[in-house]
Amino acid sequence: MANQITQRLIAAGASPQKAQAFASQFTQKLQSAQPTITKPQDIQDAFDAEIAAYAAVAYPRTFKPPAIDDPRIDAYITGIYGKGKLKELADKAYSTEAPNYIRIKNTLPKDPNTYNLDQYIIAAIGNQQSYAEIVNDIIDKAPIELMGSLSQGQVADTVNKYYNEYNKAIETIPVNKQKLLESNKYYKFGLPDPSFQYGPKENLSAGVIDFRTHPSVTRIIKEKTNVKKKDLELTYGAAGPQSSAAAGIALPSPEEELGIFNELSATKATPFVDEVKRREYLKKRQTK
Repeated sequence: MANQITQRLIAAGASPQKAQAFASQFTQKLQSAQPTITKPQDIQDAFDAEIAAYAAVAYPRTFKPPAIDDPRIDAYITGIYGKGKLKELADKAYSTEAPNYIRIKNTLPKDPNTYNLDQYIIAAIGNQQSYAEIVNDIIDKAPIELMGSLSQGQVADTVNKYYNEYNKAIETIPVNKQKLLESNKYYKFGLPDPSFQYGPKENLSAGVIDFRTHPSVTRIIKEKTNVKKKDLELTYGAAGPQSSAAAGIALPSPEEELGIFNELSATKATPFVDEVKRREYLKKRQTK
């Protein structure tokens, strides 16, 4: 685990020497005791890159904000900033990188039979046709009046112009997402957004994090699972737990998990506050 911590600290900007020393000391202390989470004394500890790296290793199953290339990132952005944010970021990319493409796209006639050459190309790009398909369709299949007096080479150049704009915009959208998130101090330090709550299952676009990511919940579910498995073994023998899994019997049951969720909800715990407490605990362990 020390190697993992060292790598995370170096990635966070610490020198190799400091990272190795800090990681070795931290690992020894972490192994000597189980955490007793207390009220955090200094919220700034949650925004310490080294403590954030330690927390990611010490609590690998807790919720972490998704990376920019994670398929869930759009849902996470929506959960933080609202439903219109993704469109805003896309519109910004198109307006800066593909002004001609977006201008024509936003004014396309309702009747495709009335398209001129530019409109035909833009509509085809929007329909995910490839560059080669569009050029060939215009030359071989489209009404001859689309080309007018243009040569095949000029048609290809026109398609290429719009396609280049479109591709630049598509490439810029994730860059805009990254810039937005890098300006978010919670995301930057791997903290769940303070507005997010625990729920029965993950729904990031609604600001909901699966309650099973809470370490105490993980422990309780594991304990209940072990108890049920032992009961099944006493009743049906060693094959009992496996037979139940094959039959789709949940260990523990959905009703029991809902009860655990309700107990967690009653504490008013939130993913953000819990993560701050964990980091505060780790900071205290390190400074003792």
